[in-house]
Amino acid sequence: MSGETTKKRKKSPKGAPRKRRRGTKTAELQAKLDASFLEIETLEARIAGLEETKKELDDEKLRFLAEMDNARKRAQKRLEDDRRFVLAELIKPMLDVADNLERALRSAEDGGSPEALAEGVGMVYRHLSDMLAQHGVTMIETADKSFDYNYHEAVGKTCVPGKDENEIVAEVSKGYLLNGRLLRPSKVIVAIGKIEDE
Repeated sequence: MSGETTKKRKKSPKGAPRKRRRGTKTAELQAKLDASFLEIETLEARIAGLEETKKELDDEKLRFLAEMDNARKRAQKRLEDDRRFVLAELIKPMLDVADNLERALRSAEDGGSPEALAEGVGMVYRHLSDMLAQHGVTMIETADKSFDYNYHEAVGKTCVPGKDENEIVAEVSKGYLLNGRLLRPSKVIVAIGKIEDE
């Protein structure tokens, strides 16, 4: 075997099994990459859908706010109109009172009798009282009542025989309720204590 060259057996290249592994890894990586791209596309589509929804909601919000502002303006205008109308309804009957007072003054100036003047003023007062009652205004009674800070305002105190402390002895000006709610308290003078008659 001298001159014969021994043929070396060809070994399979070192990388052959590895090539198979690389190919598998490459396929796995490619599959993961494809899945990632697919997920990115899905997420981008969801983001686009959410942005569109947000835009629609923003537009809807702006329309709603504009509607609310318009409704507020309409309600405010209606309230102002109602106030004007209510004032007109209240003032109209007062014009009759003013007319009757003017007639009473003219009668007094023309030399009318004091009795006729008193009668005319009494009629005006009754007319005014009726008008106030029609609008829910009632007088607060003070005769034989004890002082109540919810309805009365004490403007003076005095000693009066036979009267208990805080009993109303005189009314300086009448108080009024509007539909059961205090409009103006009665101004009153109250007793400061009972004094025995001597």
